[in-house]
Amino acid sequence: MNLRQCEVFRAVMELGTVTAAAERLHVTQPAVSKMLAQLERELGFAAFVRNRRRLLPTPEAEALYREVRRAFLSLDYLTRVACDLRHLRQGNLVVAATHIMGSHYLPEVLAPFLERHPGLRVSLQSLDSPGTAQAVLTGRADLGISQFEVPAPGLRSEVLCTPDTVCVLPPGHRLVGEACVAAEALAGERFIALAAVNPLRAAVDSMLEAAGAVPRTVVDTPLASTACRLVMQGTGIS
Repeated sequence: MNLRQCEVFRAVMELGTVTAAAERLHVTQPAVSKMLAQLERELGFAAFVRNRRRLLPTPEAEALYREVRRAFLSLDYLTRVACDLRHLRQGNLVVAATHIMGSHYLPEVLAPFLERHPGLRVSLQSLDSPGTAQAVLTGRADLGISQFEVPAPGLRSEVLCTPDTVCVLPPGHRLVGEACVAAEALAGERFIALAAVNPLRAAVDSMLEAAGAVPRTVVDTPLASTACRLVMQGTGIS
């Protein structure tokens, strides 16, 4: 019993005639009669008794109709859900993001996004850059937001913004007020470095090495927010 046969059966049950069923389904009367005959052969029992121009359902057809109607209600519901998801009216959106993007960038864009799509629920996952890419690749996240691109087959990336790289200094530091801090000026400073797992660490190390500036690393941390808090406490610069 396929979907088209179910549609024909339901139409005849609800309308009582082949003519009305054909009009609803936008097919010819012979096509409806043929599908009904095929259906009855497959079912192994008569679904309707002919009474003049109307088709009267048998008890077996009445029982079958209850199940067919329930199935179509479920199908209609699934169709509405799919439509809502297509137009972002409902559903759960899973977003993987690095810590800094999740704590600074996403809150600014999520508020207006959810105002436009009030039926959506957003689930945030905090991961590092490789973990964010892996979550999208494996389907554990619908999209990922990272401050570093992680090239991988099957991923499409798009630049959302280009943030500046800054030097974080405690109040009263000799370099406060400088429009641009040269790498050479950081030589010998107590330095709070990002951990080796952070892709920015390699870029900063290369820049300092090229300038011949070797700061004294006193702490390394994977989180930029932790580095900033340490600077505020006077532990060093970052």
